[in-house]
Amino acid sequence: MKKPAIGSPPSETPPTLAAYLVRVQENIETITGRRGGRVQPLAASASLDDVTAKLNEIISRLQG
Repeated sequence: MKKPAIGSPPSETPPTLAAYLVRVQENIETITGRRGGRVQPLAASASLDDVTAKLNEIISRLQG
């Protein structure tokens, strides 16, 4: 299922608020995979090392 995109702030938005909203938009797009690519699911046969690596990938994405 695709998630709806977040639009850019309207042109009449004050510049300081627009800059803040753009940073929020970029963070949300990074977490959801619209920027930087998606986190690929693991195979059902994944080992504990695979799970650990995938979890670390998710943590890294969330913490920047």
